Amino acid sequence: MAKRFNGEGSIRQRTNGSWEARYTNPITNKQQSVYGKTKQEVQKKLKEKLRELDEVKKEEEYNRNGAINPNKITLNEWFDIYVNRYKKERVKPQTYAQMISQYRVHIKPYIGDNKLRDINVGDITDVVNILNKKELSNYVIKNTISRLKSCFETALEEDIITKNPVKSINTNGLGKSANIRRSLTNDELYWFFRGLTEHSIHDKFLFQLMLTTGIRVGELSALRWKNVDEDFKFITIDSTLTQYYNDKKEYIVEYCTPKTDRIRKIPIKDDVQSLFKQHKTILMEKYHGRKMTLTDEDFVFQKPIKKGMSQEKVQRIIDSIRNYLDKEYGIKLERFTPHYFRHTFATVAIHSDIPSIDIQKIGGWTDGAMLSKVYAHSNEELMTNSINKLNISF
Repeated sequence: MAKRFNGEGSIRQRTNGSWEARYTNPITNKQQSVYGKTKQEVQKKLKEKLRELDEVKKEEEYNRNGAINPNKITLNEWFDIYVNRYKKERVKPQTYAQMISQYRVHIKPYIGDNKLRDINVGDITDVVNILNKKELSNYVIKNTISRLKSCFETALEEDIITKNPVKSINTNGLGKSANIRRSLTNDELYWFFRGLTEHSIHDKFLFQLMLTTGIRVGELSALRWKNVDEDFKFITIDSTLTQYYNDKKEYIVEYCTPKTDRIRKIPIKDDVQSLFKQHKTILMEKYHGRKMTLTDEDFVFQKPIKKGMSQEKVQRIIDSIRNYLDKEYGIKLERFTPHYFRHTFATVAIHSDIPSIDIQKIGGWTDGAMLSKVYAHSNEELMTNSINKLNISF
């Protein structure tokens, strides 16, 4: 840190009765003066000028050493440093992408341009209240503020701030309860696959595979032919697709290890193996028509050809089928995401009496308790089938 300038300058009374304070500007190395009607006025002006020059001197020192100026850095500037220096190499790409998106949407518009040292508990409380009025879920609000707290805590450890204004913020009871996760009903599945058959037959196998394996959509997007056994009896999940905008606003596509860091093999149902083979044959014919050769490095699902199938594209297919069914038959399916197929797989698997340990291994879940709590849903159809299994005599 820069030291304050030595001395307070020299003060004298001029012949006309006014006062003058002379000091040396350390930047220009020239003598300068401030004037006033009284000695007290000149002393005050001199003190302010020396403090101003002191700040300029510090700023020069920060710039020369490439250091952070704690008095000037904004939250936006600090977050950029924080997320790239302290987080990028320590978290999965999908977590890094989520942190950037979360900050950009929920924090940046409100306090991003504020100086880091000026942000107080009241500012953070205002942000929390804004998020609450947006009717976001409690999880989103809690997760956003938790990450912001970590951002400020690192600034505290780096001596950029003297107090963490997020530390005392309580988000309990705020936001909406998370939507109840559910599986698709037999009726929804019937109409959805009918819509695929009539309107988008070439995409049908993608959803058949998701439904019968519980594969995550990011894992599906990263699936290559090298991950598929020659006899189509197993697929190996060794990566997942992540897409995000980096700090330079460049669109990044990365492949990393699955969510639980575990490579796993998934068995393919007997009646799905023939569909898998048929899917590959159709894709090979497309390649042949373009005088191209399908290799083990090519994606299993492509749109357009040679390009992987992103989650956004899968969602667009789902929405397209829903719109088609509404237009053609007046069937209004509630909007759902690709992850619903994973919910449905887990629920049906549990109600089909498949051992929990096998379901865990197939779906890549970490433990049975989490599987039952989060993914095992019951609808009226499944509950009716279950109650009729009771072996009770009257």
